[in-house]
Amino acid sequence: MLHYINVSETNLIVRFSLFEREKYFFIVLSVKKRKILGIDYGDFTIGLAIFDLETDFIYPHKTIFRTKANVLRKSIREIAEIMKTENITDIVIGLPLNADGSEGDRVDKVKHFSNMLINGLTNAGFHEPNIPIMFQDERLTTVEAKSILQERGIPKTEWKKNIDQIAAEIILQDYRQVKKL
Repeated sequence: MLHYINVSETNLIVRFSLFEREKYFFIVLSVKKRKILGIDYGDFTIGLAIFDLETDFIYPHKTIFRTKANVLRKSIREIAEIMKTENITDIVIGLPLNADGSEGDRVDKVKHFSNMLINGLTNAGFHEPNIPIMFQDERLTTVEAKSILQERGIPKTEWKKNIDQIAAEIILQDYRQVKKL
């Protein structure tokens, strides 16, 4: 017989007994709010967006700028900090496939980045080393991002600092549509 359910931000507690006059049993289930970090990886910028599955809201978060293409440690530390602050549970990285769907040099760079990110999260003391990393086709996201920036009335002088996080937002929207979330 179910007696009550208590829900907090992190736990679901169910109190029940098997029969009317039996001892009570408690089950504590961990309830984790899922947030997905979308990443649009580029040689000099990393666009970030967040998909909050609880509110079903996707929003651009930040663009990380780098001065050197292959220097990633600082960027990965920054991503790890954002993941801790925002309680990220999953990662979706845009996969820059060729127009014909084949993989090229840019895909290799993204996969290298994802491996560095996994190692960097572990080295940064991230408490959830088993965060799932998924890939999503990102063909034409930059073109779509430019269109969105124009629709939102963002001046062209502001596009550079916004375009990658908008592309990351589109990557998450496409992921949501493909996965039917």
